[in-house]
Amino acid sequence: MSAPKVPKPASPQSVAASQMGINQAALTGTQSAQQTGQATPYGGLQYIQTGVDANGVPQFTAISQLSPEQQAILGNLQGTQQTLGDTGNALSTAASGMYQQPPDFSETAGTQTKINMDRQLAYLTPYFTQQGEQLDNQLRNQGLVPGSQAYDRAMRTMQDNQNQSIMKFLNDTQGQSFQQAVTQFEQPLKTLGGIFGLTQPASLPSNLINTPKPALAGADFVGANTAYNQAQMQVYQAKLAQHNAMMQGIFGIASTAMGMPGMTMGSIGGMTGAPSMTPMGV
Repeated sequence: MSAPKVPKPASPQSVAASQMGINQAALTGTQSAQQTGQATPYGGLQYIQTGVDANGVPQFTAISQLSPEQQAILGNLQGTQQTLGDTGNALSTAASGMYQQPPDFSETAGTQTKINMDRQLAYLTPYFTQQGEQLDNQLRNQGLVPGSQAYDRAMRTMQDNQNQSIMKFLNDTQGQSFQQAVTQFEQPLKTLGGIFGLTQPASLPSNLINTPKPALAGADFVGANTAYNQAQMQVYQAKLAQHNAMMQGIFGIASTAMGMPGMTMGSIGGMTGAPSMTPMGV
């Protein structure tokens, strides 16, 4: 009985190739199951196979289609954005000159303050004149005439009150004029910011379909090969142990028989199937 042969390990390339084939089949099935089309009142979504990659895995493209009504709304929106964009470009060109030099808010505010004061004085002068005439008549009726101490003091008090009201308006309008100059300087920029904020193109990543992304696990090259070799070695070791046990049994029988009268090597060989051995000269 011959001893068992040591098993020859399987080709790692063939093991890995088989594992990769199983992985790819699982990947394709998972991907196909996850790619569910959609149909809504606003549009639909479908997946179209557009080819395969270098490993033979199918490649798909997600195609979304708006309904006719939604497509019309999108067209109107894009047209409005285009018009606003052209307007913003024209405004930017027209306003570019005012931002080429540092702004002089003081000069602009001074000009506006003078305008405001002229308007205020034009409004108050008739009132001040009427107020002076009424006080003059009142004082004269009291027997006071211009040049007297009481008359002049009363008229100065009225004029001081009028001047204080004018100075208060001047102080208030100076701050308002300065803030108005700043606002006028910033207004084109704010307008442009609003226009271009409305005309920003759609964010491409946020509008793409989040397609399924099944992962392809790499073939367990070492694990598969090691497991296979271990299994083969276990079979080999079992057969070797069986062979050794059988041989030990045969040699045990032979040793016992050699001690029996009339037993020769030839008769032992006949019992075991081994070739007969006859001593020389017998």
